[in-house]
Amino acid sequence: MKAFIISDQGELVLQPNIIGELWVTSDYLMLEYWKMPEATSAAIKNHVFGEEKLYRTGDLFKMDERGFLYYIARKDDVFARNIWNVNPREIEQCLASHPAVAQVVVVPVADESAGFLPKACVVLERGYDSSCEAALHEHCKQLMDWHMVPAQWAFMDRLPQTDSGKTSGKDVAEIKER
Repeated sequence: MKAFIISDQGELVLQPNIIGELWVTSDYLMLEYWKMPEATSAAIKNHVFGEEKLYRTGDLFKMDERGFLYYIARKDDVFARNIWNVNPREIEQCLASHPAVAQVVVVPVADESAGFLPKACVVLERGYDSSCEAALHEHCKQLMDWHMVPAQWAFMDRLPQTDSGKTSGKDVAEIKER
């Protein structure tokens, strides 16, 4: 298997620590999505970067100076706040590092001027209440660029979960409206 990081402009990323989409190739790469030619055309690129075909994973990665790859986020999860990309998983990791936070999920909410804004939906540890919002906001400001700092907050007793214990994507959409 070979892996490549490709920029939003469709160029091969050779410098370390630049985020791009992971494209892979293998002798065992699928031929197509069954009876889905549009999906196949979007996901499989032929005769690029010296390879017969490459599969676009939809995952954002970066490579360090030693050639190790690091997962960043699903490309579909990243959204734009004005002209800057916002990675909800990065915000979640930042907030999860605060002692007041038990669980967190970040969702994009539509905004007329910015396009989308990050909204942090937080379950607090016992002994904390929503009065710690300012402390969480300051925590984010200290650790992230301004465009990554949540513009909206929702404090919840629990996050909606699937039967397997994962945060429910369907129900997260409903969180946006709260």
